Amino acid sequence: MTNAIAIDRPTPVTVSDIRGLPTVNVDVAAAFLGISRNAAYAAVKAGEIVALKLGRRVVIPVHPLLTMVGADAELETQVHSPAA
Repeated sequence: MTNAIAIDRPTPVTVSDIRGLPTVNVDVAAAFLGISRNAAYAAVKAGEIVALKLGRRVVIPVHPLLTMVGADAELETQVHSPAA
């Protein structure tokens, strides 16, 4: 099973699109952040985006990506909210 989201052209990627995934590829992260693929790779290289290098593949952990944009607060609320 892969966690890839097919992107043929710049397509908006939302929090709900990636929320349940452990990682996304750089193209998906770029679409989520609204930046180009090249800018995303440059940010990974500069350490501005947390990334895991697995051989020649680069993947972006979703939780740190959501933290970058402040969407993790929404996740914490859902995780720690008592069931009604």
